[in-house]
Amino acid sequence: MMESNCSIDIEFTEEERRYIQIMALQSEKFSASARILYNIVFYLPAVALGIYGIFDGSFKTVGVAFVTLVCSMAYAFAAEFHEARYTRLAHSIFRKMWARMKNAQQN
Repeated sequence: MMESNCSIDIEFTEEERRYIQIMALQSEKFSASARILYNIVFYLPAVALGIYGIFDGSFKTVGVAFVTLVCSMAYAFAAEFHEARYTRLAHSIFRKMWARMKNAQQN
C-alpha cells in the first residue's frame, strides 16, 4: 500500500469517537484463544453437571444441566446481538474513512 503524509479530517459522531478510543485502548492479548477459554469456562459447569447426571442416572440432574446450558446459550446469543451493534459502528467508521481517503487521492 502507498503511504501518504496528507492529513484527512473526518467528522466522527461522539459514539464513533468513543468506539475508536475503546478499540485503541483495548489490550491485544484478547485473542481468539482468550475467547475460546472464556466460552469453555462458561459452558463447562453445565456440561460437567450433565455428564455427572448421565453417569448417576439422575434425570433431574440432567434436566438442570440442560436448562443451565440453554440459559448459557441464550446469554451467548444476546451477547452476539450486542456485539453486532459495534460491528455496525465499525463499518460506519471505516466507510467514512474510506470515502475520505478516496477523495484525498482524487484531489
